[in-house]
Amino acid sequence: MPTIQDEYDFGFTFSESDGGASVPPTASNEDLKLLQDKVDSLINTQSQLLEEKYKSKLKEVEALILPLLYNLMKNPDKAYIKWEGREAVIKKQIEKITAITRG
Repeated sequence: MPTIQDEYDFGFTFSESDGGASVPPTASNEDLKLLQDKVDSLINTQSQLLEEKYKSKLKEVEALILPLLYNLMKNPDKAYIKWEGREAVIKKQIEKITAITRG
């Protein structure tokens, strides 16, 4: 009858020596500096692209919101604003804005 030890024997053993395995090469400081420069360059490029993308999205959102605010500022001497059917208009703008911010 097999024991638990037999069932979970994966065939490896422990040894004091590395059995002749080669040691991986180490990178020089110059190689590491070159690699770090490449990583920094990639990070900077990605940051610039993301910044451009978000600036573009903010401008799109601004174009959807500012006209509403400018129209609300018209005729400041009037105490009331008549806005029939505003629910449909507002929902449409909300959909446009969320398409930009969540899309």
